[in-house]
Amino acid sequence: MTTKEDRFARIKKGLAKRGKILFYASCICTVTGFLGRYFMGFELTSHFRMQYFLILLISAIVYGCRKKWKHLAAALFFLIVNGAVIIPWYLLEKEPNTIVNHPPVRILFANVHTSNNDYSSLLELIEKESPDIIALQEVDEKWANAVKGLCPRYPFHEFCPRSDNFGLAVLSKISLRDIQVKSFCKVTVPTIVAAVETPASPFTLIITHPVPPAIPSYYSLRNEQLAQIAEYVRTQKGPSVIVGDLNLTMWSWYHDKLLAETGMKNARRGFGINPTWPTLLPPLYIPLDHCLCTSSIQVLSFRTTARIGSDHLPCVVDLLIPKEKESPNFSLESGNPGDNIQAWIPNKNLTSWLTPASSTWPVPANIRMNPAEPADHRAVGSIPPPCRPAVRYSCSRLYKAMPASMIAATAPSTAGRTSPGAP
Repeated sequence: MTTKEDRFARIKKGLAKRGKILFYASCICTVTGFLGRYFMGFELTSHFRMQYFLILLISAIVYGCRKKWKHLAAALFFLIVNGAVIIPWYLLEKEPNTIVNHPPVRILFANVHTSNNDYSSLLELIEKESPDIIALQEVDEKWANAVKGLCPRYPFHEFCPRSDNFGLAVLSKISLRDIQVKSFCKVTVPTIVAAVETPASPFTLIITHPVPPAIPSYYSLRNEQLAQIAEYVRTQKGPSVIVGDLNLTMWSWYHDKLLAETGMKNARRGFGINPTWPTLLPPLYIPLDHCLCTSSIQVLSFRTTARIGSDHLPCVVDLLIPKEKESPNFSLESGNPGDNIQAWIPNKNLTSWLTPASSTWPVPANIRMNPAEPADHRAVGSIPPPCRPAVRYSCSRLYKAMPASMIAATAPSTAGRTSPGAP
């Protein structure tokens, strides 16, 4: 008859065996996770850095207590490797101190899961968080009808319901302009693009949900979609924000590639890992839902919220949009676009006749506006630095073009002066 001691010994032996398997698997996957650009299977191993970190931490404690120094050294080494890519997400980057007179933009985005029928939980969350913009993924006709009651409070909206887990919806209190439903890959997976007209400045909002990389063809489609979105972001003049279930984590090589190609940042940085999926299996939690924004946008907070019946947790992010520059950029044909000619004026007395809107005079041909700026922004010209021959000529042309009253007003007074030879 088996005694309790025997059963305990077998359990202990089984746990030790499974623990050793987890330890070796964590060491191997720590390395393969950095090779995700070469193989889909390697990229999948990059997503579970938190799990590797915890397993290696426990292994280091166990091997240290059992005085297995080689195993302890290996555990500590791979523990440090994983910690090096986890800890920075908890370190808040110092943002510049800016004084603003406009409120931040709060965005709530969530993968609601098509088969989820808990509509009330999302509506209660929206009532509690009071976001300015709501971005939803996996929206079908039932979900679209469930949130259409919010339209009076969110008058700017677009619904693209689908039954295949790729439907989208956006609702906004802030004016949305040029709302479009685009496809950034070979299959017709929708992406909503809109210009958000905030009090500070407009920005481009992109709501997307790439296909999950479960098989090689889906893996290629997801990467293609992210690459085309990056190309689209590069064509935008102002700030951009991407939100949605991107089906990758921030440890994926393709995530880093997307940020490098667009100059964007992940709003999560400084606010922790905030895993979002799968809610039904917490030990495997990984962060799949992201908010990526242009680096000039200041992130005030990023957090996940309570469950809404979906397999993903919703996210709430507060963004401070930079104020649009009001003064146009000028440049010389022989200089660099965007040079501020007004700052080059050597005689500050001239600004009395250069700046008023009522003063009109011909602008010399070699002083031109930045071609990127609209034509109606052309302001009254300014004088470039008097260090180039072409500029001296244009200064004389400007002076000749001035009305006589302006010349008299800007000329230095000669009252009380004597001739140079007088004592």
